[in-house]
Amino acid sequence: MDPDLDPDTDRLSESSWSRNWEDQVLEEYLSDREALDQQSKLEQDASAQSLWLSFQNSASSVANLYKGLTIEDLTKSCSLLLIIVVSN
Repeated sequence: MDPDLDPDTDRLSESSWSRNWEDQVLEEYLSDREALDQQSKLEQDASAQSLWLSFQNSASSVANLYKGLTIEDLTKSCSLLLIIVVSN
């Protein structure tokens, strides 16, 4: 005889039904949680890659800006920048 069956009605007892329902809900929650964790990881990786690419583009732009300048030009540029920063 099945211990989960109510001997008087041959149906699942109330505690067995609720236990099965709780197990099902918990399984669905854990499955959804795992999917959300995977999605979050993918979004985090995409954001990190986007940030890295933005940094690389900025660094490349700065390098191109100063490409071909002489040390004298760079010194003047830095001196002007220092004057602007100090005066503010």
